[in-house]
Amino acid sequence: MPNKNLAVAGLVLFVKREELKLIDKYEGKSYKREKVDLASKNRAWTYVFNCD
Repeated sequence: MPNKNLAVAGLVLFVKREELKLIDKYEGKSYKREKVDLASKNRAWTYVFNCD
């Protein structure tokens, strides 16, 4: 279950939809892409380890 009170440092990159597809392919099944809420109130994609 996500912890809404947890914060991590990171870098936000702006990529095109086609680039996201390439990143998905690169990450394979080890990681999955999920949306997260940023402190700026924006939303972004991030990759998290796939425990499945």
